[in-house]
Amino acid sequence: MGRLCVFKGTPEEAYALIRAIDNNCDCARTKPCGAHQLMTDQHFVDYALFLRRTREYLLAEEFAGG
Repeated sequence: MGRLCVFKGTPEEAYALIRAIDNNCDCARTKPCGAHQLMTDQHFVDYALFLRRTREYLLAEEFAGG
């Protein structure tokens, strides 16, 4: 069994993560698939949540015309 990670986001963020995993799951061909393997990496889970929360700010900064 893989390691367990703690998801520190809101229920809405958890549902979005589940949808993203479902959209990228390839367990039918590979057990476990890459999308599910990422969920055993606490650093990845934390960083993905950070990026989701700061996405709009980062995009605004990147494309600011100044």
